[in-house]
Amino acid sequence: MEAPHTKKLLSLSASARRQVLSCSVLFGLYSFYLLIEVLDFLALLHSKEPDYSATYTIVHVAYFMVEMVVCLGLALWIAIINPKRTDNYILLGIILAAITLFRIIMVYYLYHYSEPTYHFVPYIYKLANPLSNFFRFTFIYLQIIITLIASITCFRAYSASRKLQVEKSRMDT
Repeated sequence: MEAPHTKKLLSLSASARRQVLSCSVLFGLYSFYLLIEVLDFLALLHSKEPDYSATYTIVHVAYFMVEMVVCLGLALWIAIINPKRTDNYILLGIILAAITLFRIIMVYYLYHYSEPTYHFVPYIYKLANPLSNFFRFTFIYLQIIITLIASITCFRAYSASRKLQVEKSRMDT
């Protein structure tokens, strides 16, 4: 009776650890991509081609740098709260769900909001190179999907842990 619950919990725990690590890696890779894009934008601003006027300024690049730092911070923070160090899956699930919701809101606002004149930040997402949109949207949507899946897995691991505790308490009585 105890073996299926224990086996399920161990499987979900290992899955949660892998998925949280994947979230951390995706945020880190996106941060590295933003670093490359910031350097690309700065190079374009520094040495303009003749008769070329950039559609962005150093302020726009500063916003890219802020997003880069935030993504790097999230990558490090997610790596630190890895479930290998804790068995509190409910807290981890809530944190990952909050990060997912935050990313969904920011992606909608920064990338899909149709009226950039009303943004509280400049509409900064210009193309640095032809593959810019492909890489940006690949990383962003993978972040959202993997973080959501990791959050659900953490909630399932918490549920399996609770079932195992209930089963153990029944066995003790």
